Amino acid sequence: MTGFETVLLRVAGTAAGALVRSALSRAPGAGLTTDPARPVPRWRRPPADLGDPEIRRLTETLAARMGPVCAALPEHERLAAVTAVGDAFTALGRLDADTLFAADLDPEVRRETEARTAELLPPQRLSQAEELAKAGELVLDLLPGPLDLSAAEAAAVVHTASRVGGHQALRVVTGFRSDSRPQVTSQLANCWQFFDRADYVDTVLTEVDLSATYLPVQTAEELAQLDRLPATPYLHLRGGFGIPSPVMAKTGLEGLSLQENELLADLSPLARFNSLVFLGLHDCPRVQTLSPLSELPLRSLTLNRMRAGLPLEPLASLGSLTHVSIGFDADLPDLARLPAPDSLRSLGLLEGISSTHLHGLERWPDLNSLFLFGEPLISQLVTQPPVPALRTLQLINAAVTPSDLVRYEQLTQLLLLRCSLTTGMEPLLALSRLTQLTVSHSIGPIDLSPLAAKEDLVIEVYGPNNLLGAELFPPERLVRMT
Repeated sequence: MTGFETVLLRVAGTAAGALVRSALSRAPGAGLTTDPARPVPRWRRPPADLGDPEIRRLTETLAARMGPVCAALPEHERLAAVTAVGDAFTALGRLDADTLFAADLDPEVRRETEARTAELLPPQRLSQAEELAKAGELVLDLLPGPLDLSAAEAAAVVHTASRVGGHQALRVVTGFRSDSRPQVTSQLANCWQFFDRADYVDTVLTEVDLSATYLPVQTAEELAQLDRLPATPYLHLRGGFGIPSPVMAKTGLEGLSLQENELLADLSPLARFNSLVFLGLHDCPRVQTLSPLSELPLRSLTLNRMRAGLPLEPLASLGSLTHVSIGFDADLPDLARLPAPDSLRSLGLLEGISSTHLHGLERWPDLNSLFLFGEPLISQLVTQPPVPALRTLQLINAAVTPSDLVRYEQLTQLLLLRCSLTTGMEPLLALSRLTQLTVSHSIGPIDLSPLAAKEDLVIEVYGPNNLLGAELFPPERLVRMT
């Protein structure tokens, strides 16, 4: 006999036994849920955390479902029911508890939750997912399954469930583990932080295609699971771990990002990763030299918030390098002195290197992507010879004058991150090849209405923005991403 059955026998022996036995019945019409066929959310706290007031409230909720006759029960019978149900809470396993706690799902609460969340279902972006998650476990059985969802919708459903957390949320996430679309696999990888890591590996990650997705690792618990995930060629390690043995064991690494790693001083252990083509070093202040990277087949290198004055000369030996991002005081007066190979196709000058001058940018006539941070750099665009191959331009944290950009007539993609505009958008109409504009966390109002007539232009919006004229664009041309 199970513990649950034993407790129910005790419940049946109380004066209120018939009442509670009926309330706990799985038979149709018992009143536990409005729809017995749907899974029920897990209670928001485990049984051991429930006190007498909550147990009493649950018991009275059960009693209210059984009809007005329950109101006539003597107080001592109600107390007996409280004791019995309390024992049931203590003895139940986790899955049985899921069923028992459904008794607290008042139909009116469910109706209110459904009405409040209807316009957010299915969620289209992560901001909607965050709003849905605020409803708690009640929202889990309202979430759609994986069929017929776009990649953005599926990723948002996974995020919603993960933010709620718990075993039922894990069951929701598990339904998406075979979805191989990059936006979904990325979300599945990011969300293991919200669950027990070993459980998540067992039920989700072992079935997820991580061949093109960075897996974030930021705790010892997560590091301990890496040997159970052999097919993880991309890792984002955050924290002061140096280069720990579970990472060193991944000899087939193709992409590695090391962030906030104050223990990392020597890069020579990276030499064993002879397949490493993407490397990012962020907040690694003890690194003294980049020389150990010279033998790696790197195609992309990001150096962000590193030690001031870290020598860049070793970059000259990275003949396969096509992308470089620098975001620290590298003692680099201008780009003419940047020791990057002629193969460079993408360049990022990020926060911390704003004192560098763009003189020398013409060294890379095949440069097709440029990322600039701050007005000191961005203001130089109007004085530099245009790069003929430039297709993507990202401007960050500056006041932008659109007329300064028309000289880059070959642009197809313009990204404005935390930017304000000094004038209207009309000059951008001169960029006949521009098909994508991204606006993220803009500063001040941005009037999009002049661009409504450019029918081949799609605008992506991230975060809060004060956008004017958005109503002039159909949904397929103005896409809110978060």
